[in-house]
Amino acid sequence: MGLKEELIENLSQTPYACSKLEQVAGGMMNFTFRGQLVDALFDGSKTVIIKHGEDYGSEAADIFIPTSRCVVEQDMLRRLESACFQPLLCRGISVRSPRFYDFNPQTTTQIMEDVANSERLFDMTKQMDHSIATEIGEALGKWLGCFHDWASKQDDPGLLKTLEPNHAVQEAIHRGMDQQIRARGYDPAVTELTKELLTGEDGAGRGVIYGDITTKNVLYQTAENGGHTRLSVIDWEACRIGFRMQDIGVFAMINLIQYHLEGCQAALPMVHGFTSGYGPVADELVFQAAVFSGLYLLHWDMAITWTPTPDQVDGLVKIADELIIMGAQKDRQSIKKTFLGGLLRS
Repeated sequence: MGLKEELIENLSQTPYACSKLEQVAGGMMNFTFRGQLVDALFDGSKTVIIKHGEDYGSEAADIFIPTSRCVVEQDMLRRLESACFQPLLCRGISVRSPRFYDFNPQTTTQIMEDVANSERLFDMTKQMDHSIATEIGEALGKWLGCFHDWASKQDDPGLLKTLEPNHAVQEAIHRGMDQQIRARGYDPAVTELTKELLTGEDGAGRGVIYGDITTKNVLYQTAENGGHTRLSVIDWEACRIGFRMQDIGVFAMINLIQYHLEGCQAALPMVHGFTSGYGPVADELVFQAAVFSGLYLLHWDMAITWTPTPDQVDGLVKIADELIIMGAQKDRQSIKKTFLGGLLRS
């Protein structure tokens, strides 16, 4: 029996019984399907998204991450709903998380909302006006700031206990980075600082992070009949304890790659809007954001499936080097001239 048939059988006696499943893009780790429901749900939904997790990747069998990541995702989505973490509205753009329906811990299978008539923000950015990209970036930045603030106020030991196993996600993301940093030949002080940020468990700005906020994990729904443009932040399984500025660095990484390697002109104003929307933070955190942006940019090959030219790679690595050195040397004036300027207090 194949996975599709197995999932259909497992769901057959539940409210989420499906007549057929269609596999959809769901990142490297999960087996993700759109299910056509036999009966519509209480909210009128006729389809759902079904995410099945294993400890190996659906598109990367050599990557092993425990299925505890699936427990983390469903737990976070439940918490956001039960805490009434409201969608954020900014400049006619709403940002929210998808509705969560059910989780089977025995099969590590999640059932969640199928965000209808949506496209990945990553794909939509390629045809987006600069001003719209800036506004979308600003809305996402404000939303991330609200999420970080909400999470920092949760006095719940259970949340930390749930997230603790997800250190495996961080280990997978950071795998090989320390060797790459040493190979860059930075000043020893710069190398030491980057190592502390990659492996440290103490320091300013630590807390609950989303963990993988790229435009590939945001679904875009165009406004209709005078309504709001809707953004849905999906794929919460990388949520963990870390430095909050890691989230800034990840978003910067995907947009800088799209701008410099793919020539997507709207990607740069989007990341400028993102940092502006997140808003000013202490200088120490801005320096962290610069270092993390550079570190993730050095791992550009984890974000694309095609091979850029050597000149493109050299240009991107040069930007990564500059960001890391700016942050490590606390070069406030140089950082002010970059996309990170929006994080600086006046």
